[in-house]
Amino acid sequence: MHSFFELGPELLEACVNTILRWPAPVRERRLELPLLGATLPFELPAGVLYNYNPAVLSPGVDPGSEELAGCLQRVSIYNTFQDLHALLWPLWELVLLGEPILILASSPSICAQGVLAAVSLIWPV
Repeated sequence: MHSFFELGPELLEACVNTILRWPAPVRERRLELPLLGATLPFELPAGVLYNYNPAVLSPGVDPGSEELAGCLQRVSIYNTFQDLHALLWPLWELVLLGEPILILASSPSICAQGVLAAVSLIWPV
């Protein structure tokens, strides 16, 4: 696998183009997602609900506002991962150890908020 420093922006462009061609996730169906010559196995469990309401992210703050960007302490991990409370400890371990995780959401902004919430688990480390 090549690194960004070897190939530059073309590598990121290739990643984005590949990810844009990934099929939509289906519960209980294993997907093999190609990425830069590697294959990422992925399966969306049936028993986990992935409902997310951006309105409860932070009371009084518009989830799309620039005020929220970079302000990790204002992200509510309990509201963001409201149906995944039992998985917060393993998520904390994965983020702390720098293990790869895949966060899926219905829009890029909700996905970004999920990433902020995951990173805030180890903030200010």
